[in-house]
Amino acid sequence: MGLKREHRDNLNRLSREQEVALFNVRGEHAQRLNEADEKIMQLEERVAKLQRELERYKTLSDIQVRQKEI
Repeated sequence: MGLKREHRDNLNRLSREQEVALFNVRGEHAQRLNEADEKIMQLEERVAKLQRELERYKTLSDIQVRQKEI
């Protein structure tokens, strides 16, 4: 009977360790997803800013072309 109890205790310990490890992995994954979401948001803002800047330069370019035509 001593071996059965020892095996059962070992299985319970391994199960708890696995649960803790899985909890930690999930936490790390959630943190990485959050960081990725923040980075995506920053990049989207940068793209929008660059698109506005591009439109402004296109407008200036169009004005210059029209002035040369006159």
